[in-house]
Amino acid sequence: MQALPSGNVRWRISVVINGESYRLTGTAPTEKQARAAMRKAAARGVIPPPAHLLFGECVDNWLRSREGIGEKTRNNYAALHRLHVQSRLGARRLRTITPAVLREFLTDLRLEKGLSASSRRQVFTVVFGALKQAVHDGLLPHNPAVGLRPVVKKRSSDQLPAYTYEEAKRYLAAAIDGHNRPGEVLALLMLTGLRKGEALYLKSDAVVLDSPDSHLFVRGTRSQDGANVYETESAKTRKSRRKVPLDEEAVALLKAVRSRTEEDLRGLGVAVPMYVFSTLRGTPYRPDNLQRVHVAVCERAGVRRIPIHGLRHTYASLAAASGMKIEVLSRVMGHESPAFTMEQYRHLYPDELRSVSLGLWTPQTP
Repeated sequence: MQALPSGNVRWRISVVINGESYRLTGTAPTEKQARAAMRKAAARGVIPPPAHLLFGECVDNWLRSREGIGEKTRNNYAALHRLHVQSRLGARRLRTITPAVLREFLTDLRLEKGLSASSRRQVFTVVFGALKQAVHDGLLPHNPAVGLRPVVKKRSSDQLPAYTYEEAKRYLAAAIDGHNRPGEVLALLMLTGLRKGEALYLKSDAVVLDSPDSHLFVRGTRSQDGANVYETESAKTRKSRRKVPLDEEAVALLKAVRSRTEEDLRGLGVAVPMYVFSTLRGTPYRPDNLQRVHVAVCERAGVRRIPIHGLRHTYASLAAASGMKIEVLSRVMGHESPAFTMEQYRHLYPDELRSVSLGLWTPQTP
């Protein structure tokens, strides 16, 4: 073993596989971990990658075999590979991918104009995943990407795009003004913290309104990749499938939507759809249709334009500021852990805020 200037420990070992001798090497943060890596390599043996095996082929194999991700995510990873990985690393032989090569690759990504921090993290996820699979398949003794990560400036919680209480109040009034059908989808995002795709997927049998315990169930999402719109019953994460309580304002909104949808569509001779939000033809909205509506609502309300996902941030911020327990908020939002919710959302606006369920909108009685 050899101590490196970086503080890591390099290990080397010779193994015999199928009667042939191979020399394996790797690095580890400590001597103890280096010895453990040596024992593991000696016990299992690693078949050296074929001389012609290129890293781009490894990424393609990883993309085909990757489980547990949706179609949109798979397509996004494929696009990142095509645009940012293949041109830099794709033609390299797998066995030439070293930590030094990857550090240079990460530096190039950081200097690339127009590539966001989020995109750099996703590109690195693709590279790391492909190398991890190569180790699992016995093509590499260790993952050269271990210990590396793209250098990004962490965004503080107060940089999340969200409306203040007064802005939220104006936006909500404009969204439901004049019974704006797609605008009501946006209103529900602000009143419940749902993701856009979750609200568009929402079906009538997942909503309970006439009960002291009014709630809805998030069971899937409606997504879009280019011109292709598709639905998945599995939500974004394990805890995304959840029960979301509805306050008085959200109940009033959904009851109005239900009543008007039934009246309008029956008057047109169209069967009442299974979706809570639908067009006058009884079909669900396309995700990209909401952007135009969102821009119009911002203009009518006289508020700054933030991403639609910022409506979810607004709900979380106002709910946290009003005193909702972080554990409860985490479950409502469908986050993996309260720690993530705490890090993302528990920042307060300068003024004292009321709960998002108090006074943003007063339902009008007939």
